[in-house]
Amino acid sequence: MLVRGNAAVPDSDGTTTLAACPDSPERGDQWLWSVRRVPGSDGEARTDTATVTSSATYTVAGTALPWRVVVDHDRDHIRADLTVHDDETVELTRQPGEELVVVPLMGEHLIAHATGPWKRWVAPGDVFVIEGEETESLRLRPAPGGARVALVRLSPTTAPVLRWVP
Repeated sequence: MLVRGNAAVPDSDGTTTLAACPDSPERGDQWLWSVRRVPGSDGEARTDTATVTSSATYTVAGTALPWRVVVDHDRDHIRADLTVHDDETVELTRQPGEELVVVPLMGEHLIAHATGPWKRWVAPGDVFVIEGEETESLRLRPAPGGARVALVRLSPTTAPVLRWVP
């Protein structure tokens, strides 16, 4: 699922939820996660309360504003790994039940199924979520001119499949 950057409205503090799966008693799900863009200085890292972070600079209305990608998750039910890739093509394999969240930080990236049935260009502000119950091979390729992307891999530890709720 692709969500363009202009579709997300920041909270009053500047935080934007890019993707999330809230837990609710009605659904009975045993997992909870969110990927957010949070204002903050480059280089900041929070390791408290099961948070994994990376930072980048994002430009809004012609002004460079520092922000971080923050992943919050329930460690009892989900393993979350965040990696940042600079100017490199990344070959990915998403295992059954895992979710991948692609967050462009600088420059454009082409994300495509390795054998071709789909491809999408994403840019800073966009977010792309990939999920499913079948193994999937993907390729993430940067456009020329400098590119950085954050990649979040969410894996279930107690359930067979994670689901994303828009």
